[in-house]
Amino acid sequence: MNATEFQLPLTEYDFERHFDERFTIEWMQDNWKKSFLFGAVYVVLVFGGQ
Repeated sequence: MNATEFQLPLTEYDFERHFDERFTIEWMQDNWKKSFLFGAVYVVLVFGGQ
């Protein structure tokens, strides 16, 4: 058996079927600054705790 003969069936989860792409894009555009804030807090905690 080679790699082309063995394929797993693709499954789709319920949350993937109901994913609202437009809402998610708008949310990320409004909240992208939070990721930098949380990243900076993480860096301070990790490197400050050494």
